[in-house]
Amino acid sequence: MQKGVITPVQMKKALIINVIISCVSGIALIIVACKKPEDAIGFLVMGLLAIVAAITYTVGKRPYGYMGLGDISVLIFFGWLSVIGTYYLQANAFNIVTLLPATACGLLSVAVLNINNMRDLENDIQAGKNTLAVRLGASGSRIYHTCVIAIAIICLIVFTLIYMHRWTAWLFLLAVPMLLLHIKRVNTDLSGEAMRPLLEHMVKAALLTNILFSLGLVLE
Repeated sequence: MQKGVITPVQMKKALIINVIISCVSGIALIIVACKKPEDAIGFLVMGLLAIVAAITYTVGKRPYGYMGLGDISVLIFFGWLSVIGTYYLQANAFNIVTLLPATACGLLSVAVLNINNMRDLENDIQAGKNTLAVRLGASGSRIYHTCVIAIAIICLIVFTLIYMHRWTAWLFLLAVPMLLLHIKRVNTDLSGEAMRPLLEHMVKAALLTNILFSLGLVLE
């Protein structure tokens, strides 16, 4: 919306459509998967929180996405709640070990958000949007970006070393060179324009990493 590519009306319609789809699919999944009433209530609450978080990220008088809180929100909802919640729906039990892949998945999503904020750094400064990238600055946000991806890789390695046994569990390592190349490119050019192709690159790298890790779990 900031650049005029998307109007507020279009954004509102997109949010409404996504909320409806999320509610319908979420309630259907809860009905099928949850065996206890307290589980169903818990997932309904988490679903509502996710919807509220998605809306208030950029909408409202004080959108938290412009206060530097978007990264922690992405880690929670795209990492911890989504991965651990999915595991619980399948196994009907909580396992602390799922925190490692959940954190990795969440951090890769955080990296996508961060590269997006790095791209819009100058525009956000002018618009008064205090994203974490704005708070850290061009140089600091790149160090942060590198650490986020590195920790995600470490989480997957630790999980695989401790809990996996077959070589196929290491398939996600095939995506590591792509992630390392991304880190190198991010730290080579500090201009916002250079971040545009790197945003797409980060999305593909995160997707490939998650697909390969999931495939390793299936083959295990």
